Amino acid sequence: MRRGFSLIETIFAASILSIVIMVLFNLYPSSLLAVRRAEHRLEATTLAQSILESKRAMPFSQLTSLTVDTDYAVPGSDPTWTDPLTPAASDPAAAKTRYTQEVLTREDGVVLRPKFRVFKVAGTDPTRLLGLRVTVEWDEKSAVHQGNPKTERIVQELLICDIRR
Repeated sequence: MRRGFSLIETIFAASILSIVIMVLFNLYPSSLLAVRRAEHRLEATTLAQSILESKRAMPFSQLTSLTVDTDYAVPGSDPTWTDPLTPAASDPAAAKTRYTQEVLTREDGVVLRPKFRVFKVAGTDPTRLLGLRVTVEWDEKSAVHQGNPKTERIVQELLICDIRR
């Protein structure tokens, strides 16, 4: 009866252990990338929903005053932005809220670029029913694209009806 392990058994066990460790270490960066992409998508979706809700709270007459099928920037995403739904302020910088600017630039440097569009719903009266579409784009920087950012996009839509009382 012999006790202990031979040199071959020890080398074989060490090689299996090193292969398992290498596989686990290779999973870490890709899972970290997946988490970061999910965070970007979640924040873009939240931003789009908050923009839709703010436009939904407006009177229908203000929405019908907008040019249909024209993209409008959202505060903070364009330095020359002016809100078509708000009377001109004496200080254009005051129209850009700090909240919006913080939301648009993440701490990891990713910039969310939202825009909204008012559109006609096919087969309906545009004075009674309009659609709002918010698109948020951002450049996803990942090792998968070898340093070339890939533009990601989410789109949220909402139909708004004028209910006359």
